Amino acid sequence: MFPAEAAITRLTRPANDAAGADDLLREAKQSINRALDLTGSISRYTKLESEFTPEPVVLSRAISDVLTDYRPLLDEKRIQTEVKCPENATVVSNRYQLGIVLTNLLLNSVDAMAGRADPLLTILADVNDAKVSLAVHDNGGGIEANDLPHVFETFFSTKPNHGTGLGLATVKKIVELYGGRISVASQRQRGTTFTLEFTRADGSGSTTDPLAMDEDDR
Repeated sequence: MFPAEAAITRLTRPANDAAGADDLLREAKQSINRALDLTGSISRYTKLESEFTPEPVVLSRAISDVLTDYRPLLDEKRIQTEVKCPENATVVSNRYQLGIVLTNLLLNSVDAMAGRADPLLTILADVNDAKVSLAVHDNGGGIEANDLPHVFETFFSTKPNHGTGLGLATVKKIVELYGGRISVASQRQRGTTFTLEFTRADGSGSTTDPLAMDEDDR
């Protein structure tokens, strides 16, 4: 909150003109919003284990829901999307928490592709025996080699002006909570790929048994 307090203190000085006051008010509001975002992110992060509720989740539906929710943002940024996901890719996770994972990865990619002439978000899933792999790739600016080993650490952020440093840490914690794994590969000016591995909900190569799914997923 220190930036907000500094802006408010400067705002009370009589020397401020109208234009300067507007700038200080904007700065204070941005600082307060960042503090609220961080507080909310910390609260959600600390509750992840208590909200652990494994269930079969149809991956294609989870992806579609997130892309639909953020379609206005993707259209505004002129980001094209390519999605390939087998219909039988049903994973052990939780619909709400998997939505958090996909949302954080999507927003991370949107930020990474800012300013690109042809931004493209590619989401590819593959079913292999008892596992489902998911690759989320963007053609953004990539991650610095020195930063790459730290991207999943709590409070580490390459976006100090608006990042909380908990987005990717939350993604990793959720994925691992349900027995999955996540890794990242990146090249400067070539883009970044996050690869996730989940356990199949049915544990076989066949289409998920509908009896193992709740009514909403049938």
